[in-house]
Amino acid sequence: MEEALETIRRIAVDGEKFTSIVAYLREEKPVPATPFNLIRVLWEGLGADLHQARGMMEMHDASLSPIVSSDEIDQAGEKLLSAYRENGTASRRRSWRDRS
Repeated sequence: MEEALETIRRIAVDGEKFTSIVAYLREEKPVPATPFNLIRVLWEGLGADLHQARGMMEMHDASLSPIVSSDEIDQAGEKLLSAYRENGTASRRRSWRDRS
């Protein structure tokens, strides 16, 4: 899993599109290409919140094949990826560990 997280972080930082992340998961199979694992890598790798990750997952079927146009996926994914590029995380949420 750590290899997958590092790769999607690199994809984001390199300015690639969201569809590149899904293509990596489907083609390289670092983890099983499932909707749950898409959510997991977005959460753990990019700091996406569950709402963001679920929204991206809903644009794909059970095998992570797109059910909407690639342009629509990349447009929706750009907000998540640009936040990661700028802040190192897609979400401003704080972990329960960070709360005092």
